[in-house]
Formats: sequence, C-alpha cells, structure tokens
Amino acid sequence: MPLARFLRRPIQISVWSNRFLPDALRLPAWPISNLVLQPSDEANAAVSFVDAAIDGRLWPSGRDAALGASVRNNLHSVTIEAIANITEHHTGRPPWRRPYLDNKMQKAMSRALADWLIEVARDRERFRFRVEQLSYVFASGAHRARAIATALRHVKHRPIRRMIDTGTAVGMIPWLLQADLPELRQFTLFEPEQKFHAALDLLWAHRDTARSYSIANASAEQADFGGGADLIMFCQCVHLIAPDERRAVLERAWRALNPGGVLLINEIVKDNTSSGPARSNVMPRDEMIAIMPGDHRVFSRKTGWRRPDDLRRTNAKALGSSSVLISVRED
Repeated sequence: MPLARFLRRPIQISVWSNRFLPDALRLPAWPISNLVLQPSDEANAAVSFVDAAIDGRLWPSGRDAALGASVRNNLHSVTIEAIANITEHHTGRPPWRRPYLDNKMQKAMSRALADWLIEVARDRERFRFRVEQLSYVFASGAHRARAIATALRHVKHRPIRRMIDTGTAVGMIPWLLQADLPELRQFTLFEPEQKFHAALDLLWAHRDTARSYSIANASAEQADFGGGADLIMFCQCVHLIAPDERRAVLERAWRALNPGGVLLINEIVKDNTSSGPARSNVMPRDEMIAIMPGDHRVFSRKTGWRRPDDLRRTNAKALGSSSVLISVRED
C-alpha cells in the first residue's frame, strides 16, 4: 500500500460504539469518521452502518475505509466479508485490514448477505425494520454465530444434519452456520412474530439447494420439536418463556434430540455479582442452572469460546451477552 494512502485518515467501521476508541488506536491514522454496526444512543458522533449502506453521502469522498479490530475479532467471517463488500461499493477500494476469505461458498453467502441488508434497509415499508432493530439482527447475529460455531468445534457431538432454532427472528444465526456445519441439511425455524417472515424468506432464498427450511409461526411454549434433531438452539429468548414453563420447554427440546445431539442456549443471565442489563426479565444464573438438562458447560468470549467452564463457578458479568451454554445428550 502506498505510504500516502496508508497515512490518509480513513472511515472506520466498528461493531459497538464503545469500541470506537480502542479500534482507532490500532490504526496508523486517526479516522475522519466512524460507522458503527450497533450505535448506542450516547454515540452522537457515530453513524449507523445500516444507514450508510444505502446512503452514499455518508462516505466522505475519496477516503479509504478500515475494518476495526472489533469487526475482525468478533463477527462471523461471512458477515465481515459482507461489510467489506458494502464498503468497497461505496469507496471503490477494499477496506484496510480486510481478512482474506478464499472459500467460494462463503464468498457467495457474503455477497447475498450484503444484498439482503441493503434491500431490507431500503424497503422499510415491506420489511418493517427500524434501523436499530436491523442493526441488532445483522451485527449481534454475526457475533453470536461466531461464538456458536467456535464453541461447537470444541464439543464432541454427532454430525449436525437437522437444526431447530427457537425465536429465530430472520434466521440469521442458523443461516450463517451453514458456512460452518457442512452436513446441515434441514432447518426448522420457530418465529411467532409474522413481521420477521418476509426478511427471513428473502435471506433464505440464498442457500444450498440441498438444504431446506421451514418456518413455524409458534412460540417456544407452543413449539412441537418432534424428534430426530441434532441441534436445538434458544438464542436470547428463554427469558421470554413464561417462568413456570421454562423447564418443561427445555425438557421437551432435550427429548427431541438424537443421542449425541446438542441443546444450546445463548442468554444473558444475572447473579449477585452483577445486576445485569436494565431489562427486568433477565434470568438469574441459578435458575438457568436448575432448568438446563444434562451435563452443561458454558463457553464465553473471555476464552474465545474455546474452553468450557462450569456455569456454577462463572459470574454473570464475565459471561456477557455472547456466552454459549451447551449440553450434549448422551448416546
């Protein structure tokens, strides 16, 4: 890269507003502006990447862009490449520090994901997404998909051919997991909110033709998990289940697993070391321990989701929002 270009102040892309400064300190030149995938209300200087994806006026003319460390270290590789594709479209050049992606399937997925984000952001009447909702689905889904894919590589389980995702929204996490679980062929997606279905169908229109999906307009309490599942996921939705039904729902999911199948929960919890988020319905850690079937282990960001910990000995503050709790049904 020519030195003059390398030292030119770039547009920086970060995942969260609180990562702007740490990301900027790793660049050779201070960013001229910042695009954030999940901007907070306090970040007045940050511009939503979702808004910028469809508005060329938000990209300063003649500037390069840089992918912040928070993007490169926290999001699924398909999403990182989709962000790079959108960035290159607006700047005419690949962004600085773009990871190399040589997998043809993942490259095709990234192009489809970039197109999906732009179409959903542009047609708000059809898809009924507010910017903050779309930002959450896109970025948080990519963060948690990376966590889940990494954790599953460190768990002994049967080949995952059939997946069930409860409270799937647009199905972003299972859609991304296609890139990591090559044997996956069948997806059952439970989503009780009809408003998400149009965006879900648009996203899932791009998939391997050997893979099928179905949408069930049902909540977790109503879900018929049937049998023969290899992976059943609950991502940020257990707290929405009526408290007196949570145990029964998880036990039904447990019984629906094949021997060697995985029950996986991604959920914010709280304990006496941390009150957790301001939400009033955050689950106590002890309740999660009590209702989770099987011999469960938790994987968290502090170990890169590579080492299992005992949930009983891990405080909620350390777990954050991307921890992955896993039980494998014994053969």
